Amino acid sequence: MNVIKDNIVRFGILQLDIKWENVDENLLAIGKIISSHKDEFDVLLLPEMFATGFSMDVSKIAQTMDGFILQWMKEQSVLNKIAIIGSVAIVEDKKFYNRAVYINNGQVNYYDKRHLFSMGGEDKSFSAGAERVVFDYNGVKILPVVCYDIRFPVWLRNTGDYDVMVCMANWPIPRIKVWDTLLQARAIENQCLCIGVNRVGEGDNLKYNGNSAAIDAKGKVLVLSKEQKTNLEIVGFDLAAQNNFREKFPVLNDADCFSIE
Repeated sequence: MNVIKDNIVRFGILQLDIKWENVDENLLAIGKIISSHKDEFDVLLLPEMFATGFSMDVSKIAQTMDGFILQWMKEQSVLNKIAIIGSVAIVEDKKFYNRAVYINNGQVNYYDKRHLFSMGGEDKSFSAGAERVVFDYNGVKILPVVCYDIRFPVWLRNTGDYDVMVCMANWPIPRIKVWDTLLQARAIENQCLCIGVNRVGEGDNLKYNGNSAAIDAKGKVLVLSKEQKTNLEIVGFDLAAQNNFREKFPVLNDADCFSIE
């Protein structure tokens, strides 16, 4: 079992130059980084569709839950005693999902992207998820968010059910200012650590410059990756300190009530 040292969970934010639809090369690159830095983090965060890039060619890239990519994630988790979160194109019951997968000690949980990017045709290739899911890393509650999801605050409203929001993305350069702003807004309004892990490089005629970031519950930018290349950043999370802030400044107690149908 993973042990949280000094009450701090260390998140590794891997901003990756994803090679288009090249699973072997992408997993090889990630594996080398894990091997070199595995003692520096407890939870490794990977971008959206980290093994392929944001491809709509689902017949080519999608795998089952017992496919090669998931098996690789399980092996890396067990071998290196880390948890891993990243999104993968998955086929299940003849439907395709942009699925955020969480693996810890070989155990699997997942969340299917709710908001599909219709302007990019994602809704024509993938099916939308219907259930909000919270991952549990040794008592730290993690809300997985996949790219376009970050624009929809009602879906992401913190009802006291999570501590950290993790957004996996392929967010291109023309809209990067929006990315920066949304991450900070989601952190402040939900009084949580908000981590955005984006890709860099080029894919399908789009360019990406990263700006992966970690922003605390007060809106302070703890990490901002300005390097436009594969880069690993580490951010420590102190749950007790965040809970103390929430108790002293209980904004969430005054939130509007609503339900999602």
